[in-house]
Amino acid sequence: MTDEELRDLVAETSRVVAENSRAIREMREEFERRWEGSERRWEGSERRWEGSERRWEESQRQWKESREEILASRRETDRLITSLERRLGEIGNALGLYTESMFQPSLRTQALNQGLFLATVKDDVFELSTPDDFVPRPFGLRGLSPGS
Repeated sequence: MTDEELRDLVAETSRVVAENSRAIREMREEFERRWEGSERRWEGSERRWEGSERRWEESQRQWKESREEILASRRETDRLITSLERRLGEIGNALGLYTESMFQPSLRTQALNQGLFLATVKDDVFELSTPDDFVPRPFGLRGLSPGS
């Protein structure tokens, strides 16, 4: 090999080495750029995960609080309904005694004479009084009434 060929070979090798070095440097820079991008995305994902975890914990806490409020409200509603039932029973008893005391025997006769029915309850016994000219007749679908 001549000196000239050796110089050309060394020059070509130097050029190839320089190109390869530049390509390797560019690849390294691209790798580092992508690595930093992926680290930023990873950190963003971690922050989002932590945010999601906090929101999940907050929603769980709110759910438990809401559940407790609903249960407390239900207990209060049950207590109020029981109280209302007791009061309505007291009112019903008072009105029953009141209307019973207002009912006079002459009123019974007057109602029946005008063709009205009269229903009374005394000592848990229901009594239906009807006018003298009352003739019972069935109501309902044909063939289903008694005696048809």
